[in-house]
This record gives sequence, C-alpha cells and structure tokens, in this order.
Amino acid sequence: TRRLKKEFPEFSLGVLHGRLKNEEKEEILKSFKNGQLDILLSTRACFIRFGFATLLSSNVGMVF
Repeated sequence: TRRLKKEFPEFSLGVLHGRLKNEEKEEILKSFKNGQLDILLSTRACFIRFGFATLLSSNVGMVF
C-alpha cells in the first residue's frame, strides 16, 4: 500500500483484508461506494465474501 500511495498521491486509498473487523470492512466499503475513496485494494477472500460485484457498478479494474 505504501508503494501505491507513493505512486498515486493524488488518490485516496482504502485497503480491505481478513484481519479487519467486520465493522471496519463495512466502513471502508461505504467510503468507497460514497466516493470518499478513489482506490480500493482488497484480498481475494474479502472480494468474494463481501460481494463486490453487487457493490461496484462503475468503471473498476480488477487484478488477481
């Protein structure tokens, strides 16, 4: 994440991973959905578990 923040300082970045509490994950997702985060970085497990396909309806790039 440090590298991404360094490469794209003009964008706000959120990170989802399995060690976060569910409340934290939901808050990050809400921030991304509301446009407060420009980039959302997630582990594959979080991506699948939280059903990003239903959340994301804009132009999104995914890399696995």
